[in-house]
Amino acid sequence: IEFAATDTSGTDATGVCAGIHAIATSAFTSSANPTKLVFTAGESEAADSSASAKMTLYPSGSLTVSNDLTLSSDSSIISLGVGNDFTITHDGTTGATIAGNPVNITAGGSSTWKATAGNVTIDSEAGAAKLDGHTGVVVESETGEIDITATAGDIDINAGDNVLIDAVDNIHLTTGSADGLLKLHSAHTAGQAILIDAD
Repeated sequence: IEFAATDTSGTDATGVCAGIHAIATSAFTSSANPTKLVFTAGESEAADSSASAKMTLYPSGSLTVSNDLTLSSDSSIISLGVGNDFTITHDGTTGATIAGNPVNITAGGSSTWKATAGNVTIDSEAGAAKLDGHTGVVVESETGEIDITATAGDIDINAGDNVLIDAVDNIHLTTGSADGLLKLHSAHTAGQAILIDAD
């Protein structure tokens, strides 16, 4: 199905301006008729069957769009999987929620997870939150404090070798409970076990 205007003001005006084309993806047989639907739309070119597809629907059900895809209603949902197991849901304002089990984010290079305003919260409701850097983990604040707080339970800093806490100014180790205990323990049996050096 091809669409053309009767405008005679120029070459593009008289050509095919849009089309829906059913094109075989392989040879038909008595038991197969694989066909894709190719949608074309002109901008400054003929939009016939030889034009670059703007959208293609394949016989497998896959859909390819050549440029941006917009869901223009608030609270729109993108669902993936037979049972809609993974979803990206617009929150009705300016954000979205990603839901799945599990959700893996993988990048081949350096990546940034950034909030231009407010906090970035990593919340593991049913287990531990784990940062695994393989070659190291850096927690750094350029303008403020770094606050590690456990509202219940312990904070365990454990390393296979050394634990280094370094600051250009003060370091505070504080227990806020009247019966709290601040404990430094070393299993070292030879030489210096715990060294506090104030220069």
